This record gives sequence, structure tokens and C-alpha cells, in this order.
Amino acid sequence: MVIYGTLEPVGKAVSVSPRINGIVKEIYLQEGDTMQKGQTLCLLENATQSGNVARIPLTAPKNGLIYKYNLRIGEALMMGEKDRLMLGSPNFQIGCDVEILWLGKIDKQKPYDVFNAETGELIGTANFHSALRYLRPKSIRTEEPGEKFSTQYKK
Repeated sequence: MVIYGTLEPVGKAVSVSPRINGIVKEIYLQEGDTMQKGQTLCLLENATQSGNVARIPLTAPKNGLIYKYNLRIGEALMMGEKDRLMLGSPNFQIGCDVEILWLGKIDKQKPYDVFNAETGELIGTANFHSALRYLRPKSIRTEEPGEKFSTQYKK
């Protein structure tokens, strides 16, 4: 059985954005680093109306792991940008969608191999934890070579 999913932190991921627009002047942590609540992630500069330059530290809102850090020195970081800096639990899970017919057939006691879909590299093992029945429309793709489109269904 092949199931495709996304590696994500356990629990809710947290997006971090500044309270004021600024230019990234210093970077203190990198993707994959662990951090503590209140630890400075980067330093931003913002020119004020009076001509002064304000230096604004962007700090971690909670303990955890930086799993997305898409910042470069000299780039602007704007209020509300939610896809550039993501924090979460240091423990990971795989979120995936499976056809409902598999739900009774997945062995909860058996460890499953997890591979990187781009490289084919074995990255670890995982155990099935739980399943939710979705009430939204889903797209299903099979690995049949003759299938050229997704089949829509609703549950």
C-alpha cells in the first residue's frame, strides 16, 4: 500500500509574523533548530516617520522546533506574512488522506516504513494513530497508469 502525506509537527503549527513591517537585519536561528519561548528568532529594522531606525526583535511565541524559516538578510518581512516562519512541536506526524476502504485494513500495531517521495530515501517508521472521516469533497488518485483524472466523491 502506498499512501502520500505531509510530514508536520504534532499538534497545531504556529506561524510567526511581526507586529510591524521591517527589513531582516540579523538572523539568530535556522530551520531545524529548537527554540525557547521568548528567544529572538531575528532582528528587524524599520524606519520611523521621524527618520529614526527602530530595531525590533521577532521572538518565539512558544517552545518548539523551527520547521520553516524562509528569511534572508536584507529582505522585507511584513505583518501578516504567515508562510515564511513556522514553529511547531519537535515531534512529527504524517497527515494524509486515504480512501475510506483502507480504514479497517490498516494495522494499528504494525510499524510502517516512511520514505521521502522525492528522493525515495527511507526517513523512518511510523505507526497508525487515528483516522477522521471527512465531510468535505475529496479527490482520489490511484496509481493505475490508465487513470488520467481524479474521481470526486462526498462522504
